[in-house]
Amino acid sequence: MVIVFWFTENNMEEKYTHCLYCKKELTRIRSGRVTKYCTHNCYSLDKPKPFIIKNGYKLVAKLNHTRTDARGYVREHLLVMEEKIGRPIRKAESVHHIDGNKQNNHKDNLLLFKSHNEHLRHEWENNTLRNTNTGNR
Repeated sequence: MVIVFWFTENNMEEKYTHCLYCKKELTRIRSGRVTKYCTHNCYSLDKPKPFIIKNGYKLVAKLNHTRTDARGYVREHLLVMEEKIGRPIRKAESVHHIDGNKQNNHKDNLLLFKSHNEHLRHEWENNTLRNTNTGNR
């Protein structure tokens, strides 16, 4: 990272030449403020805060992942399962929470199914199939 210092009459002001998150060259310099990031997305991802989305899944920041959404977030249970099995999860595969708690992403609480149909069959056989609109069983 290269930092360029600009001297003014009253003090020394630092200007960054590369984004602190993605390392792209900064092309614009804001007057009166120190610019450290190329976009608001990079600023948000540099100090990511996990959060829970409406359907109960916990999202964490992971910029260069195959299942990253437009904001740069991935469902945490997918990352935990990938670490558990030692490879990326295939697009057709589905991850199941054994206890039904979508926020309990412990590796022992997750099962991997080869397809969404197998996942649904498992939930049907164990009487844990949820109504996708309400989340109720």
